Amino acid sequence: MNPLFFSRLLDFTVQKMKTVFLDLLIHFYGALLCLYPQRFRAEFEDEMRAVFSQSLEQAAKQGILSLADTILRECFDAPLTLLRVHRFNWRAKEKATSDSIAGFSPVPGFSLPPPSPDGRESWMQAGLEISLFLSTGAILILVSYLPLTWPGAGWQRNLGIIGAAIALLPVPGLLAGLVSGLPRWAYPFGGILLGYSVLVAIRFGLLPFLAAFLLASVLLAVVAAVVNSRVRPLPPLLRRMGQSVGSDPSRLSFCVYGVMPLMVIMAYDDAHCNNRTPYFAISVLLMVAGALAYVRSRQTVVQTTALLGGMSLSLWCALLDQAAFMGGLGPWVSSPGPWLAGIGWMLRLWASMTALIAAPFLIGLARRALAPGRGA
Repeated sequence: MNPLFFSRLLDFTVQKMKTVFLDLLIHFYGALLCLYPQRFRAEFEDEMRAVFSQSLEQAAKQGILSLADTILRECFDAPLTLLRVHRFNWRAKEKATSDSIAGFSPVPGFSLPPPSPDGRESWMQAGLEISLFLSTGAILILVSYLPLTWPGAGWQRNLGIIGAAIALLPVPGLLAGLVSGLPRWAYPFGGILLGYSVLVAIRFGLLPFLAAFLLASVLLAVVAAVVNSRVRPLPPLLRRMGQSVGSDPSRLSFCVYGVMPLMVIMAYDDAHCNNRTPYFAISVLLMVAGALAYVRSRQTVVQTTALLGGMSLSLWCALLDQAAFMGGLGPWVSSPGPWLAGIGWMLRLWASMTALIAAPFLIGLARRALAPGRGA
């Protein structure tokens, strides 16, 4: 056979594969353009497709390395461009909505009532917002210090008893809060339910499944809210819930703080008719004091500090209780093994709670620092 024939056949095959590959990339890029807002696509889709096609053809003429560099650059730039376009489109819609509301009468049923008052204005409201901590704290002190026949010693490690107690108070409280549009007093009830779910998941080895389920639920809820809001307004109850979270992100920290009764139970899992030290009662009082300081504070940094302080001091009292139970610090120094085992899980629990409580405050700081127009 003629070698020239094979050479031409090979060149033809390579060129044909390159053409097919470029066509596939262009079609794939065209499919990605569907992710952009409709108004943006109507104005720029043809131009973007043409520019992308020309850049690929020029890169292909320069060689495989130039083509790969162009493809990688587009892969890195496309997600950022997509986010910027959607952000600009969202702000434009918000501005148009605010302008229309300023110039015309609101659509019936679209406007929302102002957010419900919180504990900063009323001591009665403050008492309602810390009702979970007051009620659970009183029950824990009574059960731990009085010589009651039920529940017996070690009830803190019985998830069935804890679950039954949660079903009697936090579940109805959370349901009432959801029906009311998620006021601030409802957040701790959701926090203690979430904490109990985590405990059960850890006990039965289902923590990864629980984390994946919660993440998927949040993502689906956000996507459904965004898609539905473009067609018609969300139901007033759902919009009131969004208003509740958006008006004060520190409420998410207050939700995490709702886990505190469970933390106290775990830290004093042997407390029964506990007359050894007063640290258990002090931990409960610090838990309530942290919640009260939060609901009466007006600045976010003070609110976050109150929650972190109440949680940290409560756990610190649990460590002092362990030291008193072991006969002081002397046995801890001479035999550090039990001390390290006892303090290790508390430190991990403290670090996790600190990160979760401080996260909304830190995210708010980052958003303000990255907001447009904030110069040096």
